[in-house]
Amino acid sequence: MSSVDGPRTHVRPRARNHYRTLPGSGERSILDGEVVGLIYGYKLTLLDDPLPQFFVYSVGVHSDYQDRGYGSALFQYAVDYAHKNGFGECFVLTNKSNRRACRVYEKAGGVASSDDAVEYDIVFKREE
Repeated sequence: MSSVDGPRTHVRPRARNHYRTLPGSGERSILDGEVVGLIYGYKLTLLDDPLPQFFVYSVGVHSDYQDRGYGSALFQYAVDYAHKNGFGECFVLTNKSNRRACRVYEKAGGVASSDDAVEYDIVFKREE
């Protein structure tokens, strides 16, 4: 059982000197005045674990800027942030078919915790 502790935790990518961030909804990576990516996550507190966890909810890089290291830099900053701020772990969810994301997470030291992870979606139909 877990609970979300407080508002979204903002992380600021600083792995490269040629881009900067702006505060806002999540953090945005800026290159020459153009938004190229974002990341945001949450602090989760488990009832049976004294250390909080950092859940990376989303990492995204604009398609024009993919394969240039921005996603890796953003995710590595989240990992560093969690480690330096006393979190017990940092985790993210993805599909094995998303090889690009898997490479980013593995490059940062992530290990797939299960071979049979399954995602269940409950989709609510909206009346028109």
